[in-house]
Amino acid sequence: MAKRNPNFRPVRCTAVGVLILLGSLLGTGCSTPAAPPTIVVIGEDSSSLQAMEALKGTFERTTGVGVRFVRDPFDVALQKSNQDLANKTGQYDIVCQYAASLAPYINNDYVFTLDDMERFVPPTEVSRSFEKDFFPGVWRETGFYKKPAAASPIRVSYPFAATTMILVYNKVFFDDPDLKRTFQNKFHRDLLVPTTWEEYLRLAEFFTDPSRNRFGVVMEGAPGGFLYWEWANYAYGMGGGVMEKNAGWEGTINTPITIDSVKTVEATRLFLALKPFNAGDFFSVGSAEKRELFLKNNVAMSIMWSDYVPDLLKSPNGGQFGFTTIPGDKSMLGGATFFLNKATKHPREATRFILSQMEPAVQAELMTHGLGSPFRSVYSNPSVQKIPYSGALRDSLARGVYMIESGPDSQLVQDTVTATIQKMWRERSNLEEGLRAAKLEIQSKRRLLFGEAATR
Repeated sequence: MAKRNPNFRPVRCTAVGVLILLGSLLGTGCSTPAAPPTIVVIGEDSSSLQAMEALKGTFERTTGVGVRFVRDPFDVALQKSNQDLANKTGQYDIVCQYAASLAPYINNDYVFTLDDMERFVPPTEVSRSFEKDFFPGVWRETGFYKKPAAASPIRVSYPFAATTMILVYNKVFFDDPDLKRTFQNKFHRDLLVPTTWEEYLRLAEFFTDPSRNRFGVVMEGAPGGFLYWEWANYAYGMGGGVMEKNAGWEGTINTPITIDSVKTVEATRLFLALKPFNAGDFFSVGSAEKRELFLKNNVAMSIMWSDYVPDLLKSPNGGQFGFTTIPGDKSMLGGATFFLNKATKHPREATRFILSQMEPAVQAELMTHGLGSPFRSVYSNPSVQKIPYSGALRDSLARGVYMIESGPDSQLVQDTVTATIQKMWRERSNLEEGLRAAKLEIQSKRRLLFGEAATR
C-alpha cells in the first residue's frame, strides 16, 4: 500500500470549479490567491539606501508587500535606472536619484508626480502633514521642477533623504600637543577647526608634511560630478558660482552666467592653492575614494558628502573624527528623491512605501542607521542627537542654499566645470581665461538646449 505524502493537502473546489473541470481539459477551475507583490527600489549604495533596506521589514509585515533593493555605485545605479525608464520596462518601481535627474525624468515623462500619487493613495487615507516639517530648501531643491514652457513648477516627489557636504576633521591632528604649540608660536592663536576659507587654506598648509606622509586635505577631482560638487562648495560658499538664480532647476536662456565673476575667480584660486596639500591622485578620487584616503589617518580635513560619513564611524578609529559645517556661512543643499516609475505595475503599493518612509518615527530610526533626514523635528529626537555628525548636518541644512544645477543644462555645466578645473589643476590653463572660456561655452550650448526645449 502506498504511503500518503504527509505534506499533501487536498484542494477544495467550488461547485463552479467542478463544472469547469468537467467541461474543460485545459485547467482545473481552481484558483489560487495571487502572491503578494514585491516592489523593487534602485539607488546608490550609500548609507541612505542601506538604512531603508535594514528597516524594510516593518513595512513588509504591515502591508504584506515585499520590498527588494538594488544598490549599486552611483554611476551604475544611474545607468540602470535611465535605461529602464527609457525602455519603459518597469524593472524598477522606485528610482532613488538626485536633483540632477529631475530634468530628464520630467521632460521625458518617465515618472509620476505627487498629484498622481494622491490618486493612488489619497490624503484622506494617508495624511501629508509631514510636508510642513521639511527643511524649506531641501524639498524645493530636490522635489520640484519647472518645465521650460510651464508657468509654474510642479511637485514631483518627496526627498527621502537630505544630503549636504560637511567638514570632517581628524581630532588627532587638532589635539596633538606639539602641533598646537607650533601653531601657537607661528600664528599667535589657538589651533582650532577653521570657520573661514582662508583659515582652511592656512591649516591645510600647516598640517602638510610630505616627509611624514601627512596631508592637510583630500579633495575630489574625478569626473562624473565629483569635482564639480567639491568645487561648488568653494565657489558658492565664497559668493560666486555658475549662475545667478535661486534653485538648481530654475533658469531660462537669459539666466546670467557668473562663472567668470570676481568672486568665482577668487574661490577657484583658493581651490587650486590647495593642490600642494592634497592627498591622493586628484583625478581619480570620488566620494568613496576620498573616504578611504581619509581613513588612512594621515589627512587632517576633508569636505565630505554627509551620506558617506556614517561609514567613517564604523571604522576602528571612527571616534577620532569630528564634524562641523564647511567654512563660511553657506552650505550645499542636496538630497535624494523617490521617483515613481510610470512603467510600474504596482503604483499604489510603491506610493504606500514612499509615504511610509515619511513618518517622523521612521525617519528618526532611519537616521540611526545612516540616513540624513529632510525633516527639522527629527533632529530633536534624543537618539538622533547622539549621532556624532547630526548637529553638523542639521546646521548645514538650515543654512543650505542652491549650489548644484538640476535643469536641462545640468550635465553641460557639470562637464564644463570639470574639464575646466582639471585643466587648471594640470597647470595648462590661465585661471581667468579658463573661466571666461567656460562661460562662453556654457552660454553657447545653453542657447541650443533651451532653444530645443522651447520647440517641444
